[in-house]
Amino acid sequence: MDNKENGIGKKVIENDIFFQEVQVFLASGKDVMFHIKGNSMLPFLSHGDKVLLSAITADDLKLGRIVLARIDWGYVLHRLVWKRGNYVWLAGDNNLVQVEKVERTSILGYVKYAEGVKGKVDVNSNGQVFMGICWFLLRPLRWLIFKIRKIF
Repeated sequence: MDNKENGIGKKVIENDIFFQEVQVFLASGKDVMFHIKGNSMLPFLSHGDKVLLSAITADDLKLGRIVLARIDWGYVLHRLVWKRGNYVWLAGDNNLVQVEKVERTSILGYVKYAEGVKGKVDVNSNGQVFMGICWFLLRPLRWLIFKIRKIF
């Protein structure tokens, strides 16, 4: 394993190894807290925010919930925007087009809450879920505004 020092007391671990361990903890009924990497969930979650992840049950697979999923090319922490049969569709809040279709069994856990610069946020509150779904549904308008801004 090729770990690199990244500041005092921190190590960088390959995603596959890290998330395999996350799966072990979740399967044993333990919650896992970690810092997220990337900005695919802006404006609701930012790079460096902490999330508390819990194991997921069928009852936890609710629209608007932020989940961790294993996909073909790695792992994503995205919002559940649609479900049907054995599949769910996930989208990053900051993404204007892409949606990932994954089997329900690929969902490893869901975010109970997040902590960022603004403090602790209950991402599963009715208000947060409603805003997340509305933000997703506004994608066509957001895309249009983005294109217009590029022109001017």
